[in-house]
Amino acid sequence: MIELLLVVVLLSAIAGVAVPNFSQTYKRVVFRKSVDDLVYAMRYAQGRAVTKRRMHQLQFDAQHSKYWIAQRTKDSTEDKPVFEPIASRRGRMMAVPEGVRVEGSHPTINFYPDGKIEKVRIYMTLEEQTFTISSMEQRGQVHLLDFKLEGS
Repeated sequence: MIELLLVVVLLSAIAGVAVPNFSQTYKRVVFRKSVDDLVYAMRYAQGRAVTKRRMHQLQFDAQHSKYWIAQRTKDSTEDKPVFEPIASRRGRMMAVPEGVRVEGSHPTINFYPDGKIEKVRIYMTLEEQTFTISSMEQRGQVHLLDFKLEGS
């Protein structure tokens, strides 16, 4: 009986140490997935703009907590472009997980039919870890860096 009680106490101590670490690990996994989802959405918008031969945008809400892909409508004009969410899974609103801070200088990112992307940097931060999503380093490419890239 004492041996059984000792095993239960040891397992409880191990579980008490492991549970907080699991929670932090899960948070980091969800954060990394949200970063990857945003990069994928940008690459998808670029590819779709080229194949549909129509300008697309990645649009953020005011707090940068949600984003979606929109395409330019056929009846919009050059001086007054009008965009509507695309009719696919990627057109729905994607939410950034709670606790993740998204910083960017533009509320929209333009993707052109010739494959060009508006030059931007987006920073996604969770606690002390920051990722940089950039279209500034190489023309027509979306890069993911696992650190905060500063400067022009």
